[in-house]
Amino acid sequence: MLLDIDNPETLRQYYDLLLSVIRIIISTALSRGAKNQQSLEHTRQFLTENRQSMVGVFKRYASIGGVAPPGTRNDLGDLVKSYVALITMAGFVDFEEEKAQKPGRTGFS
Repeated sequence: MLLDIDNPETLRQYYDLLLSVIRIIISTALSRGAKNQQSLEHTRQFLTENRQSMVGVFKRYASIGGVAPPGTRNDLGDLVKSYVALITMAGFVDFEEEKAQKPGRTGFS
């Protein structure tokens, strides 16, 4: 997906859309219950498939590799909080560590 990062309004719209999607995933996971394995697996799959986007949001929020454009700081803060909620809810860090320690694995995928 090509994103016009030079245009703060376009970037803000992207963050708003991404935040809406993540909020839906959080709501769905919570409504199914924190112990629902199918919900946890789907959440982990989403996080795995969208790892680059997630890391990009964390880096942009921490001002690593550039400063967030004006007017996007609050959106980034909300995204970071939402990603952290998903990661915590799904036990994503523990899941990835277990996956990395399986024989034949050399690191995160």
